[in-house]
Amino acid sequence: MLVRSLLLIITALHFITAKAQDTTHPLSYENIDAFTDYVRDAMLKTNGRKLVLDQQEYTIGIDSSCFKMYYHNRLLSYSISIDSILLVVENIDLASVTDILLFEDNIQLYFEDQSLSVEIYKPLYRKYNYNVIELHCQKGDVNALFKKVYDMISHLRMEEKIITTSEAKSEWDAFHSLSRYEFYKKYPHSILAMEGRMLEEEHQQKIRFVNNFLWRYNFPVREVTTVGRLSTKMEGVFELMEHRERYKSYANLPYKEMVKHQRNFLIGLQTQNRYSNPDRFDDYSTNNLVTNVDFCLINTTNRSEALAVYNEIYSELMKNLGPQFIEANEGDEPRCFIRLMNETAIGETLENNFFNAYALYLSFHSFVYKKQQYYYVQLSY
Repeated sequence: MLVRSLLLIITALHFITAKAQDTTHPLSYENIDAFTDYVRDAMLKTNGRKLVLDQQEYTIGIDSSCFKMYYHNRLLSYSISIDSILLVVENIDLASVTDILLFEDNIQLYFEDQSLSVEIYKPLYRKYNYNVIELHCQKGDVNALFKKVYDMISHLRMEEKIITTSEAKSEWDAFHSLSRYEFYKKYPHSILAMEGRMLEEEHQQKIRFVNNFLWRYNFPVREVTTVGRLSTKMEGVFELMEHRERYKSYANLPYKEMVKHQRNFLIGLQTQNRYSNPDRFDDYSTNNLVTNVDFCLINTTNRSEALAVYNEIYSELMKNLGPQFIEANEGDEPRCFIRLMNETAIGETLENNFFNAYALYLSFHSFVYKKQQYYYVQLSY
């Protein structure tokens, strides 16, 4: 009985000690006033900053009333003017922040949709609901300001038992040691996870665009597939395989066959036997994995016509995907490489997975057959 009692006491003491280590010290007048002064002073430095929105320039005005947190209710007031328009938001509860986004010269605080009541005092009074406020600062101040704001929000969330001290510290440390996407996957509900979540959403949006783009040309969406399954989605698979040399993994459509076609036809296929010796490739096995597909979008004797098709597709890809996902080489035979999964956006794990790496090649080529010059645009994965 004595031993059991001692164990209960030791367990209780351990529990109390652990809880004590995670206890949040109450915020004092001095803490809140110091926080208010810090944020306000950082914002005041940007008074008169020029912003360009929709190709129109605006001037932001910030005065000493721009940011004030009150001790008695822990609520915040915020104001900013854009040209002659004064916007004021009262009764902001920082504990209810849902997301924080860090930019090079400002911090955005997000709240539940339409939860902020914004009052416009100039030129005419009116009100509307919104969900974000911006804390403008100089580039050199943004990281320190970000830390101050995160600490205050975390402290308020601790007071309301939304998060613990150890959880707030773990998330902050991980935010600076992991990529934004990796952080989001580990802490999907953190107020710091928005950037990683946006990367994933943006990536999925781009994948949908590429899939729709491929479907327009009858080109199969990239997936793990076999020769047999691909033949049900694309014409010319088995005909192309007939041109492959014995035990070679790659089949190319000969030029004498290419000149018979003009648009949207299969010209190359690479397969891999996954059931036996990977160095041997059965010529007609429908179970072989498809690892590369080459598709001709246009084949013509008119170079300008083929180049126009290349430029049109390249412009569409650049517009919808952005230059960060496209590596282009210009010249007489231009080509570009489109990679939608990279370490920065999606994480190293997916980058190293062959079938998950969504890579496409767009290229311009030429060949001579029976003294006639041909030009063609190829799309490959």
